[in-house]
Amino acid sequence: MDDQKPYWKRRLEGRKYEFIQFLNGYATQAPEMLVEFLGVRRTRKWGKPFYAIRLGRILKIKRWRKNQ
Repeated sequence: MDDQKPYWKRRLEGRKYEFIQFLNGYATQAPEMLVEFLGVRRTRKWGKPFYAIRLGRILKIKRWRKNQ
């Protein structure tokens, strides 16, 4: 995740989410998965502040090819 810029602060801090949907690309038939959102914490990496998004179980997977 990007460092703690105002863009991310507005979207992450003080918000409650249940799930995050990940898309692998912009194509209409791109692989996707739905994952539990467990929260967000502020942390530091190499001296810079970052957000760490905590994820839970993968709940749903669509259009995923096992043999790539």
